[in-house]
Amino acid sequence: MQQIGRAGRDGEEAICISFFNEADNFQVRQLIEDSVIPSDAAWDIISRVVDSTSPGGRTSFLGRAELSEFDLHPRQTDVLLALLCRVGVALAGKPAPGRFGVSLGEFGDAGVVQGLSVLARALWQQHLCPLFEEARTPRRKVFGDVRVICGSAPFLGLDSVGPVAVHVALQDLASAGLVVVDNTERFPSVIPLTRMGDVDVGRAASRAARISRDDVTNKLATLDAADKFFSLDGCVQLRLCALFGSTVEQGLVLDDCQCSHCLSDDALLRGPRP
Repeated sequence: MQQIGRAGRDGEEAICISFFNEADNFQVRQLIEDSVIPSDAAWDIISRVVDSTSPGGRTSFLGRAELSEFDLHPRQTDVLLALLCRVGVALAGKPAPGRFGVSLGEFGDAGVVQGLSVLARALWQQHLCPLFEEARTPRRKVFGDVRVICGSAPFLGLDSVGPVAVHVALQDLASAGLVVVDNTERFPSVIPLTRMGDVDVGRAASRAARISRDDVTNKLATLDAADKFFSLDGCVQLRLCALFGSTVEQGLVLDDCQCSHCLSDDALLRGPRP
């Protein structure tokens, strides 16, 4: 119920209506069953990630669009990302934008540039200045790609935090007045990965497939429990309070209950199930 809203947190009376029908049950069951990652798919995915993120590999982060290369159903994208985090291939952190747009700010003196962090100075001198120098007009907006920046020192040595470090350095430049960050652009995000090195792909893939199967089994068991719960006779609200309620709500005497068990036949909310 937390996902539905925050009713009742202010101490006022709140009403929750729970709806359930077999059609929804069937649809959710299909979604759960479709989310399993087979062993061969897990092996292929982890192999590609390890190849990309090994020392000398091309990246320390993964674009969401690249997941389409793994021939998975679009609904499995988030499942895959969570799975990569759980087997230690991806980092459980906030994705960073893959690009950024900036305009030239007020130039500071040499002391301003020298006073920047190493990463901010590198971003300014090695990446942004050359872009601004190419401009036909001195104050045009330029775009940077974290993939390009993270491919050069010192960002190259930052492994999985590279994309985040670029944006931190960008904010340092903005604070120094050297650039104005354009936050109106919405760019695809990249997911930080762990630099893998020498990884047993087979073991990681087997663990990923096992976790995926176990997750599906547990979710289906929860769905079956919900189905059984709503199939039982008796006041639904009383049973919900007994199952999920606080100490003061368990065994609570309910007045004017509107569950499908307690409603009269002519009530507007009457239905075969809550």
